Amino acid sequence: MVSTTVFIRSIRSAMILRLYYVKDVSLKTKILGASPNLYIRPLQSRFHAISNRHISSTRLYYSRQPWGRNIPYDPAEARNAKPLATWDQIYSILTRRTAKWFYSVATFGTVIFYVTHLETVPASGRTRFMFFTAKDAEEEGKRIYQTIMRESKNAILPPTDARTRQVNRVLRRLITANSLEHIDWEVNVIYSNEKNAFVIPGGKVFIMSGILPIAQTDAGLASVLSHEIAHGIANHQAERMSSSFLIIWPLRIALFFCFDIWTGGILGNLLLEYGVNRPASRTQEREADYIGLMMMAKACYDPGAAVVFWKRIEQLEKAHGKLDLTWLSTHPSTTSRAELIKKWLPRAEAVREKNNCATTNRYYEGFRPLFQPVTYYPI
Repeated sequence: MVSTTVFIRSIRSAMILRLYYVKDVSLKTKILGASPNLYIRPLQSRFHAISNRHISSTRLYYSRQPWGRNIPYDPAEARNAKPLATWDQIYSILTRRTAKWFYSVATFGTVIFYVTHLETVPASGRTRFMFFTAKDAEEEGKRIYQTIMRESKNAILPPTDARTRQVNRVLRRLITANSLEHIDWEVNVIYSNEKNAFVIPGGKVFIMSGILPIAQTDAGLASVLSHEIAHGIANHQAERMSSSFLIIWPLRIALFFCFDIWTGGILGNLLLEYGVNRPASRTQEREADYIGLMMMAKACYDPGAAVVFWKRIEQLEKAHGKLDLTWLSTHPSTTSRAELIKKWLPRAEAVREKNNCATTNRYYEGFRPLFQPVTYYPI
């Protein structure tokens, strides 16, 4: 009688504490037969209701979740697990009258939300969905900036380096000509053989020294810098954040009902990356090429230098045997970029004429001997 009373008290205490498991096989069998959610495991007892004379080294736990931390993973059980909902159950839910009203309201609300967040890119006339603002992109940019500065702090060239001075000189000319002085610009040239450049939202410019020998001249460097600045002023980072926000969660939810949560998440990420992000990125790259070309023309740089720059990149890619898989890339092919820029050259030349660049370049050439030549060190 005492044993039965102790046992009942122990179960009551275990259920209140919402813990689980036992050591005694016979006891475990009895409990599991009474409740499939009750488990027992060996641990030193801390319940006052359990006497060590009757049930030694025993602790009870109770859990409503089969994925509790004390339940080992069983691959066979996972393979044979029943789905969250059958197709008949899903169809029944989707065809209910209340569900239809919900879908109608949700669809209408989504359309209104989408339409009210459309805007036009001033420089290109392209319409896009924008939910995040430039401030949001700058906040994200601060984290990226801190990471890059932490990882590359020993490779950043000093301000007195000839390469850093050249980048600063070209950047200031582009900024002044395009009235971008309101942005807090910062230039960092990283010593690396990587041929890359990028601008983080907030005016943080990063140039890999490996791209300078390919740019060669100030005009060539201007084509690189103006392209990266164009990404910033067109707010492309916030656009990418907005696209992900609009698409990724509905996509994951839809795939979740078709597959399990892990498969749905993986497929959702793949579809987002190759079906949305990469095509959108190529569109943004072309847009940045166009805006950047007009920016360097307004700063009285020769826009034809952009074509020459991309021809050099194309030769470099051919020398290294790079395959042109545009649909898998985040950037358009080098050949197509050079061809597009050629088509835009008449517009760029018109911008130069409008800004009296013939006179400006004549004065610039007169002062050019004052600029120290840039020495490119082996990398």
